[in-house]
Formats: sequence, C-alpha cells, structure tokens
Amino acid sequence: MDRILVVEDEDDLRALMVDLVRREVPTAEVSGAGSGEAAVAACDQQAWDLVLMDIRMPGIGGVEATRQIVARHPDARVVMMTSVEDSRSVRLSVAAGAQGYVVKGLSGQLEAVVHRALGDVPVSAEALDSLIDHTRQTTYALTPGFKPLSAREREVFWLMADGLSNKQIAQRLFLSPNTVKDHVASILVKCRVSTRAAAIVAARQNGLVDLTERPNDLTERPRGRQTGTW
Repeated sequence: MDRILVVEDEDDLRALMVDLVRREVPTAEVSGAGSGEAAVAACDQQAWDLVLMDIRMPGIGGVEATRQIVARHPDARVVMMTSVEDSRSVRLSVAAGAQGYVVKGLSGQLEAVVHRALGDVPVSAEALDSLIDHTRQTTYALTPGFKPLSAREREVFWLMADGLSNKQIAQRLFLSPNTVKDHVASILVKCRVSTRAAAIVAARQNGLVDLTERPNDLTERPRGRQTGTW
C-alpha cells in the first residue's frame, strides 16, 4: 500500500487535498500534516512514498522542512506545492532536495504527480520555464571538472525535462527502458545531483547542455528512424 503525506497549514485546504489524493489513489494510505515541523516528525516516525509539501507555511516552512526530511531520509520523495510561481521558489525547492514542483489549484497537475509518485516525479511546466528563464541569464560554458553530455544523453535530458517517464522516453527514442535508465543515471552522475529537477539546473549552470538549443525533432520522432538498442 502506498503511503502519501499531504502537508498544508490551512485546515480546509488540507482536508480537500487529502480527499483528492484518496480519490485518485484509492488504495493509498493518505494522511495530513499541518506544518513543516509536523511533516518532519511524521517522516521521522515512518517512511512515506510521497510527500506533497506546501512551500509557504508558518514556522520552518516547506523548503526548510524538505531540507531536513531529505537530509535525514535521502530516499524521501518530496514534491513542492505553492499557489505562487516564481523562479526563486523553484531554485530553493530544488536545492532543498525536492524532486518536483506543482502549482496548487491545477488539479490535473496534482493528479499527474500522484499517479506517477512511484515512478518519475515530474517538474511542472511552469517550474521548468522558471528554471530556464533563470539559467539563461548565465554564460554557457563547461565548468572545469564536469563532462559534457553525449548526443544521446542530451536527447534523454530534453525529454526528461519535459516530464516524460523512462518508459515514455524509451518509446520516443526507440530504446529499451533499461537503456534509458542507464542514460538518466549517467546524466545525474555528470550533473553531480541525485534528482531530475536538480539536473535541469545543474546541467545548464555547469555547461553540460545549452537550454536555448533544444532540438525540435524530439516532439515526435517518426518510427522509421529506429536507432535504439533493445
């Protein structure tokens, strides 16, 4: 049984979101926490498959709570939630160890995050835009000591940044899921991070990939161009 923790300081909204998650994942055990402190305590008491964390709360707040949770429990999967979209919140959330970011009120995105909680947690389109806008302000140059991504890894990176799961990337690039998994692992190693969200920032900041030069042919690849290894 999946275990999902919803962290939201407003009682009515927390109850609503807990109910939504229960409807989306009827087999899951869903609980709520009313503060960052309560979320940290809940994660210390038992493991959760997914923590949906409000970013703006009284007390230590969602970013600090996430930092503490991930520091104590490296395998914790935290997705940040907020009603305000801004690049600073995105950067702070990623730095704290969050694996995804979603805007509250966009129920379709929240449902997608919940459904994919045990696979690849996506970064919302809005968050990705904020990351791109921020990192475009820096100079594109490979940081000494970092290795650039290979041509295939760059293809996987772009689709990974679009929120596609390993299975979806495999179908798009005509690769086996295990091959894609290896490419994703290599990307994380080269970026020196442990999450996909962090890789989006690290790859650009360290010159591993240029976010302004995304290939146009990754949107839909004709099936006649099979190049992968099964």
